[in-house]
Amino acid sequence: MSVHMELPFLLRVVLEFTMKEELINFMCINHKCEDVIRSLKITPKFINIPSYRWFFTHFTPDTLDCHCVDASFQSYLEQVKCIRSPTLVFFAKDKLLTDEFASKFFPKITRIVLYSSENRASPNIEYIKEVNAMVLKHSHDFQKLVHLSGDIKTITEFLESYTENGKEKYIKLPSIIVLNSLRGYSIQTNYEVLSYIKRIEVCVPDNGVSQIFLISFRQAENENDFVDFRRVQYYYRNVHSRMCTKWSDHLYCEKGVVNVEGQVNGNAINRTIENVYPYTVEMRYVNTIDPKFELWSVPMCIQDFVLINSRVDVPAVFPITMPGIKTLKLFEVDNFIFSTNFENVETVVLKKCIRVTFDEKTQFEKLRVMWIESCTLISLKGYTKTELERVTIKATRSVDIEKRNDNLKNIDLINIIDIKIMSANASCDVYIENGKAIQISQRVFDHEITVFESIPDTNYNRNERGYKMRRFIPMSLESTVDHNVISRFDDYDPIYKGIDMVTSRFFSSRLDTSALEIKVLRNNNSSLLDWEYIETVTAPDGLQSPNFLIQKVKGVRYYEVNVTGVSIMSIGVINRVRYDEFMGCHVGWYNNSIGYHSDDGKVHSTLLTRDERDDEFYAYGNDIGFVNVVGCGYIQKTKEVFFTINGNLLGKYKIDFDELSAAIAFDVTKPITVNYGNLPFAFDVKKMEVIDEVKDENEDYINYNINYNYSESDSLSMSDDD
Repeated sequence: MSVHMELPFLLRVVLEFTMKEELINFMCINHKCEDVIRSLKITPKFINIPSYRWFFTHFTPDTLDCHCVDASFQSYLEQVKCIRSPTLVFFAKDKLLTDEFASKFFPKITRIVLYSSENRASPNIEYIKEVNAMVLKHSHDFQKLVHLSGDIKTITEFLESYTENGKEKYIKLPSIIVLNSLRGYSIQTNYEVLSYIKRIEVCVPDNGVSQIFLISFRQAENENDFVDFRRVQYYYRNVHSRMCTKWSDHLYCEKGVVNVEGQVNGNAINRTIENVYPYTVEMRYVNTIDPKFELWSVPMCIQDFVLINSRVDVPAVFPITMPGIKTLKLFEVDNFIFSTNFENVETVVLKKCIRVTFDEKTQFEKLRVMWIESCTLISLKGYTKTELERVTIKATRSVDIEKRNDNLKNIDLINIIDIKIMSANASCDVYIENGKAIQISQRVFDHEITVFESIPDTNYNRNERGYKMRRFIPMSLESTVDHNVISRFDDYDPIYKGIDMVTSRFFSSRLDTSALEIKVLRNNNSSLLDWEYIETVTAPDGLQSPNFLIQKVKGVRYYEVNVTGVSIMSIGVINRVRYDEFMGCHVGWYNNSIGYHSDDGKVHSTLLTRDERDDEFYAYGNDIGFVNVVGCGYIQKTKEVFFTINGNLLGKYKIDFDELSAAIAFDVTKPITVNYGNLPFAFDVKKMEVIDEVKDENEDYINYNINYNYSESDSLSMSDDD
């Protein structure tokens, strides 16, 4: 009996896997786990095409659950009996959404999401219109449809077409209909919405077969709003102090998140929140503070508290206590003072905040991480019992962290003005890029750092002869960079599961003039004897020999990483100016990026030609216990990115980025070691094509390509001499 109970449980776990590597590792546990994988009749929630390709190579599922799509996906649609949640917009973009396609595949669809054709904010609006037109035209083909969700207006039109305005009483209808948006926004209870509900009830017979769910933006204040709709089950997204009590048990909790709107009066809403077992509270629109309201104590089940879009005209104390909170996040918060004991808070994040103060009464018992981005006038005055480990401040003006914390491990300061950190020591890893008026503990450096008009760059990794590259910096809380080692931040979030990215900014710019010089045998360019990084054109002492030639490698940028064992990661470059997708994605998934991926050995980018997309190299993330050396470089003159594996050149790809940042994204991986050029590279740079030759009286110089600089276009630029 226990075996029968265990199998369904394991199946539910496996269906949440997102990559083939997770399935492979699961199968290796024991025979029972392998049997679970082989019994799957539906694909897991894969987030990349190689995982689908691997699954269909080894198994024969009946149902395809679509979570990502590419041009090869149509072959998978043909192999299955049922299709769940297909991304029809992709097929419209690829001009594959034809009448023939609809007649062939719509009858297989069991679950679909319909979007609004009137949401002008959507970048795919024209393709959505095309999809909706095709869905309405072929509405009668959806004979297997079980779950229908999305825009209430689009769903109304679909059901009216499918049932011929309710005339088809015995047609098979979806068992679940979820109405969750209108024109791309949350549903507000108004006359228009009520009219759509009436039209839907005309189409759906009252026979108990179909359930209709309406998810509204907030709980209605008038409990009589929905008395006329017996077949619609009403849920709401936001809790607020003025809501009626009739549907208090109908709070909609999605992925463990509950939304709270406005200031909360006492703990009256806590029971409603606790009933849905959430992990996170997102609180919005606290724009007034009523002194008559009682203090709200956030339920102990909540570990993440997020305050969003909240501002008051004059500074006010935020009336709340957070006894169980581990992560505090403030987004677009103005003029609030926090004066409480954060006894369990380990992480504080502030983004786009103004005038936020943690006063002298504030106590952080377990604070480890502070992340401040795009903020102004932030002050931390309160007592911190445990030592801060990491402080990251980006694009921010005026931050004052007054209390001493002498065990800081990492300080990252990027594009900042007027920053005061009274805690650090000589072992702290400090990254400073573009800053003015910084006051920091003098023990970080070998000389006193007080207030600078312009802070010197400390962020270069360089060898003794001057080859330099900016250290990689984390783009999220979950990752960390300790000198040349990239890894997950220790136990940041036990349930976190995602892709993180680190970048080395200003990997290449139009203004770069630095160069790398190497020693080779004269008249034998195919034999590289030794690396020598030289700052001048004149050969150094000991190398002045008629048998040797000093080659000048200029205009190429290059770095390598050591990847150990099974890894899901990508290495490449991004457009420094135009790229802004740093969370939950690999390098090359989105525009303005290109990356070499470990899982399939392919180079990914929207810039690739059709032939280049078919290039398949070594899948360097599939070797248990083996270390692969993966490299990425950029040739300035030809605007080509190239990739290497274990010293071998794989391919070169044309891109058109004026400003580049190096990028590494990772999901499952052991710590990644970066070679910035401090040590000899595994790849032999002489294999790069010759750009030009410069003749001198005594020596020949061959310009290849490799190294670094930054653009003077940055708002707080500095000279290369720094």
